[in-house]
Amino acid sequence: MKHVLIVMLIGLGLAGCAHRSTAAVLPKAGGVYDVIGQGAAEQDAYQNAAKEAQYTCEKKEKEMVVVNQESIYQGVDKNKKDQIKGENVALAFATGRTGKERNVDDYKVTLTISCN
Repeated sequence: MKHVLIVMLIGLGLAGCAHRSTAAVLPKAGGVYDVIGQGAAEQDAYQNAAKEAQYTCEKKEKEMVVVNQESIYQGVDKNKKDQIKGENVALAFATGRTGKERNVDDYKVTLTISCN
């Protein structure tokens, strides 16, 4: 019984140290990386990309340097998103959602970084 408890505690300790990826990391030539984060808000997408970029360089025991930053809105047309239409009412009735909610991938931020 003691051995089972020790194994469980070790497993929980290792699970707590596991890294959960928040963005895609694409290696490029010359030690440069594109780190792409997405989010419902631009700040969320930036934080996801920045967190993953920082982790990428920390694994190499180096400092992160942002070479370039790009942000793109890729959701529904912001002006049309607020219009009330019949299908929105039907969707809300059937699902409890109006179709105007933000999606987790509305914004995409790409950080080009190097680890120095």
